Amino acid sequence: MIVTGDAWRDTVDAAQAHNAPCEFSTLIGYEWSGLAGAANLHRNVILRSRAVLPYPVSARHAGSPEALWDALDRQCRDGIPGCESITIPHNSNLSERCMFAPTLAGGEAMTDRVALQPCCEDSVPRSIQERAWSSPICYSSR
Repeated sequence: MIVTGDAWRDTVDAAQAHNAPCEFSTLIGYEWSGLAGAANLHRNVILRSRAVLPYPVSARHAGSPEALWDALDRQCRDGIPGCESITIPHNSNLSERCMFAPTLAGGEAMTDRVALQPCCEDSVPRSIQERAWSSPICYSSR
């Protein structure tokens, strides 16, 4: 599915309008839905600030995790001042062991360039998921 500029702008505007620090936090983000055959390689893409991409980077235009990270580096980090992103893998249980493989999507050996990519913050996997129920873990300093 291609998200139109208006739908994305409405999403960004809604997140910004309803963000109330220390009361209700909103995140500007979307799901990148990549597949490798039948293996699910989904990532949540979260943008850090109000400096965001004009359109989400879709799996249609960036067909592998490496292509997603390249596009986020090029379009966000290098292309828009103050734009930062993080990708969070999820549904790794459906990835057929491809989500955290030490290889690139095409099966080649992982390169240092990809492994050390600045936007490649793929180190925060969602570790627990049950169908129809999911619970965040909350931490409090109190």
